[in-house]
Amino acid sequence: MMSNTDIPSLPTGWEACCFGDIARIRNGYAFKSELFKKVRGHESDVPLIRQSQMKGARIDTSDAVFLSGDHLKKHSDYVITKGDVIIGMSGSIGKVCLYADDFPALQNQRTGKIVPHLVSELNPKFFGLFLSNIERELTEFAKGMGVQNISAKDIEQLPFNLPPKNEQHRIVAKIEELFSELDKGIEALKTARAQLKVYRQALLKHAFEGKLTAQWRAENQDKLETADALLKRIQQERAQRYQQQLAEWTNKSPSVPLLQRGKPTSAATSSPLSSSLAHPPLKKGGRGDLKPKSPKPLPPLTKEELAELPELPEGWAWTRLGNTNVEISDGPFGSNLKSSDYVDSGVRVVRLENIGSLKFIEDKESFVTEEKYELLKRHSVTTGDIVFSSFIIENVRVALVPPSITKAINKADCFCVRFSGETLSNIFAVLFLSTRHVYKQLESLIHGVGRPRINTTQLKDVVIPVCSAAEQQVIIAEIESRLSEVDQLELTLTTSLQQAEALRQSILKKAFAGLLVPQDPHDEPASKLLARIKAERATVAKSATVRQKGKRG
Repeated sequence: MMSNTDIPSLPTGWEACCFGDIARIRNGYAFKSELFKKVRGHESDVPLIRQSQMKGARIDTSDAVFLSGDHLKKHSDYVITKGDVIIGMSGSIGKVCLYADDFPALQNQRTGKIVPHLVSELNPKFFGLFLSNIERELTEFAKGMGVQNISAKDIEQLPFNLPPKNEQHRIVAKIEELFSELDKGIEALKTARAQLKVYRQALLKHAFEGKLTAQWRAENQDKLETADALLKRIQQERAQRYQQQLAEWTNKSPSVPLLQRGKPTSAATSSPLSSSLAHPPLKKGGRGDLKPKSPKPLPPLTKEELAELPELPEGWAWTRLGNTNVEISDGPFGSNLKSSDYVDSGVRVVRLENIGSLKFIEDKESFVTEEKYELLKRHSVTTGDIVFSSFIIENVRVALVPPSITKAINKADCFCVRFSGETLSNIFAVLFLSTRHVYKQLESLIHGVGRPRINTTQLKDVVIPVCSAAEQQVIIAEIESRLSEVDQLELTLTTSLQQAEALRQSILKKAFAGLLVPQDPHDEPASKLLARIKAERATVAKSATVRQKGKRG
């Protein structure tokens, strides 16, 4: 823990002490959950302030739970009113928020309220700002194996430099002025970043409606083909892929007549050893050494379904994803791949944590051994494959497997989408799968109360646009060029937000080093204020002792 020797020399009029010399931390009360009301049923009901309401610099009561008003009197020691400062004591340790609402509230457990010892002369905002300044240090004092927590005693023992009373008010006023301007700038940066997300989706929408390439089509009529010809060619490629896979599988299989596969020959049954080496019954479906499935066409789009879709340019067509030249598979479930199978290095495992929005997150790595991979290789993914998160929450998470990953397996709920042939580009497909159009298609299908997700059958039913291979490449180039500029601008905005937060910390650091506002030689020194606080505390303690003795007598 910090000591007073860790703090620079004191400015004029300041006094070194402990935080507990000037304020205490009042812990909240563990209200029983059966008392909670999700909505305010009566005007006398009061919100319960929990850590989940501590967002930003202020306490957000928009999603609070409520208690009946009679708890205000029953638990008067835990009442919170406008201007009170609350600090997180468990989980969000050191998070400091101001309660700014005009109606009273009650303080739940895992929160602490800053209570100055001399309320008439001390501003709780000042002490809350001090704790915000050392939030990182507070987390270092945290204890506990699971959810970490910090005790009121730990905070009260912190070294603290007390400025004169008037300087405290000047510091708070200056910080609020600077923070107000800073918050405006941060809000503008966040708004700009949100607008970039809207622009991304607008760009993708225009691209997949053919609007970005309207002029190209007019100038390249010889490179176009009819929608019917395009769909027919897709089906031809699907059939060719199946025949090729079937031929490869047949060549890899033991030289046993097809009618006898899965049945031991008479020679194989002559001894237990021969029987154990007999080729096992062959399974259908999947990848690897399993017999490939014959592609089964999904039902064509009905007139009603087509009528609800955006109009496409001439030569384009809508089709179901599962009717293209594609294979879609999930990863191994349950005991087939457990946490205990992971090792420090080996064959990469693609997990949900790796799938962002058009971004593969490489820094979160998991591996299995080569031996484990051989058992699961029918779930293999490689460079250029599309990985798709089955969980549909707010947006679609989908990405291309990068060139750095040439051999891997996908975990359960990470769908692998693999295209073959030349009719549909994987990049064209991954860009479309990231659109709001796809999200809206899947949003109505998601199931699972706590973990809304889709299955591979539902993903195959997604309706996608197709166009000529030449136009796909032009669309990809247009999108990538414009998104590259957007990515650069977004990086600039992110850097600016980080700099703004660093500036916030710099302001606080200067404030509590006595460098933010000038000292006034006419200010009463903090030593006198500290003396009055000590005298007041002694009087309160003496009165409490007298009352206690009176009760005993």
